[in-house]
Amino acid sequence: MNLSSLLAAFRNLPEYADIAQRIGREAISLNLPRAVRLPFAASLIAELNRPALIIAAHTERALSFNEEITAWLPSNFQHPTSNIQYFPEPNPLPYEHAPWGPRTIHQRLATLSTLISNLQSPSSNYQLPITITSARALFTRTLPKRDLLAASRPLKIGSSLRLEKLL
Repeated sequence: MNLSSLLAAFRNLPEYADIAQRIGREAISLNLPRAVRLPFAASLIAELNRPALIIAAHTERALSFNEEITAWLPSNFQHPTSNIQYFPEPNPLPYEHAPWGPRTIHQRLATLSTLISNLQSPSSNYQLPITITSARALFTRTLPKRDLLAASRPLKIGSSLRLEKLL
């Protein structure tokens, strides 16, 4: 189901144009009702055509945003579903010395590598990422940028490589 046709109501408000112009130049705090936050963000994302970071206060809300955002983005929008990244928080609490789950590790590294690869080598088919996360996930350290770059190897179709070097 695509609900993007309902977003025209936002775009017709005079305050919307003011907010769209101020984004990126200054910090904006909007006191919007909870039900309006994601549709409003989707409208701005589609109009401004910039990378987006959506931060929810709680994990459950971030997961909900991740599921719902595709319904609010226009169907002709250039962001495919695969470019919407969820950056999860680890299961253990910060003071617990427990291992992270493999799914959490994979999603966090996939999100970081997508962001870095788009920044390092934007191509003609470059698509701006939409990253959805919770506040706790942002505060949890994963890996310094230089370590991720040092451990990453770009793979291209048709190129040959030695498997020993990948390990």
